[in-house]
Amino acid sequence: MSVDVVVKNDAPNEEDWLIPSADVVEETALSAPGGQLADCFDSPRKNTTGTIARIEKGDVDDSSLCEQEDQSASSSNEDAVSEVDADRVISPIEPPPQPQRSISTEETTDALELLKEHGKHVFVMSEAGKPIYTTHGSEEDLSSLFALIHALVSFTTARNDTLDSFQYGRLTICFTHRGPLILAAVSRVGESQSQLNAQLDLVHSQILSVLTRTALLRVFEQRGHNFDLRRLLQGTEKSLGTAVVAAETDPAVGLNAVRVLPMVSSDRDALGQAIVSSVNACKVKNLVFGVIVVRRQLVTMVRMKKYALHPADLHIVLNLVACNPSFKNVESWSPICLPRFDDSGFLHAHISYISDNCPACLLLLTVDRHAFYALSEVKKKFVEKLTKSKSIAALTAACNGTRCFDLDELGYADLWHFVYKNRTSSQLCSAMFRPPFISSDERQRLIDSYARLVDRVHDRGDDGPLKILFQPGERQTLLAWVTPNFELYSAFSPFVQKQSAVSKIDRLLKALKKEEDRLFLVSTQTF
Repeated sequence: MSVDVVVKNDAPNEEDWLIPSADVVEETALSAPGGQLADCFDSPRKNTTGTIARIEKGDVDDSSLCEQEDQSASSSNEDAVSEVDADRVISPIEPPPQPQRSISTEETTDALELLKEHGKHVFVMSEAGKPIYTTHGSEEDLSSLFALIHALVSFTTARNDTLDSFQYGRLTICFTHRGPLILAAVSRVGESQSQLNAQLDLVHSQILSVLTRTALLRVFEQRGHNFDLRRLLQGTEKSLGTAVVAAETDPAVGLNAVRVLPMVSSDRDALGQAIVSSVNACKVKNLVFGVIVVRRQLVTMVRMKKYALHPADLHIVLNLVACNPSFKNVESWSPICLPRFDDSGFLHAHISYISDNCPACLLLLTVDRHAFYALSEVKKKFVEKLTKSKSIAALTAACNGTRCFDLDELGYADLWHFVYKNRTSSQLCSAMFRPPFISSDERQRLIDSYARLVDRVHDRGDDGPLKILFQPGERQTLLAWVTPNFELYSAFSPFVQKQSAVSKIDRLLKALKKEEDRLFLVSTQTF
């Protein structure tokens, strides 16, 4: 057996868990190991790219800190994660302060020219202003902008205030200060504040998934605020960049929900039963979650009683799979911190694809860092059960089938698109894109319009969200409908009348209710 031990390594508040259950308790951790700047944006939105992330981490406890090591992806029969004593990794001696230097006008001009090439940037730095990450260019080339952002945040913090965001023309800048890190998003491509905040939240969670919050705090406490965190985040550029793009392009991230693959409910239940029976047959203990995902959609999930997987954590799992196509070739083992579940330690994920012909990925998450081979046996038993019951054919067909709701079934030509969130389960369903949303720019423009609509509906202080908002426009007419059970955001022809739009949405809701078992994961099995 060829085994590749690939060791890799606060979100928006949300009252809803992914799956409602009587035995889901509140989130508990397992005991487990100015003008010039505004004028510089002239180019359209560009996607973020980077190098493939392959991060290697060990456990972090009260006496140890994970250190990255270069390991080959083809290493075989290795199940241990290297641990490095904290006393050797972190020196308690504070380095001597470096003399401050002024930033020249030439440096600032160069930074603005680099920033001008892209419609949006995300910056991450330490509380001391030490650059950690930027979506485009190098941290050194943008040092003057890092210094400016740090000065703005420090100015407000010193006055016991918080800088959340500001706008200058088309330019929007959002800030998130989550000690010991400062994050900022700079955009002029029409994104709303909620979109930018969702991107910063996901980037912050992505960093914690590699280091844990406990280790992040400790490293700055022991090495000082000028410590270069890039040493510990080396190789994560792709995962961070992919997280930014996902939050930018997928409404599920901003709505704190997860997409579910449409599938016949009996076939979905059979997958969950096969995971549970395989775990029991192999007598595996300490398994917390079993998850099947495909193309950033949840297929099914099983869980330990009293624990649930928050959508924000599931997006970390989806990002891990999306950033590592090598998982398709061999079984992998990856420590991963899920901040909403437990930001102080790692779970350990056995990651494998179900078959060569099926694009679905199986993740088994445990608190036991030595359980790789035991979970490998669980995966084998699971595939055997699927093959005998022919469930693998049903899964493959669902993965290759329709991934969104087809509005043609309703026969409404003036209803162009919708996004529906089940607030009880925090799951999301949307329509397939159809004319006039053909190009990627047109589709992104619609997603940005939805985000601004969400802001208008929810940003009402103590008054609570609006129930219905009808917003006519030149390009399209938008309608939002929010209740305690669901949120629906839709796009119509600009010529539609309000009463007609509400009537069509009412019929759409009935169709979604009828297809609920196929479109959503309505229950999860436990072990």
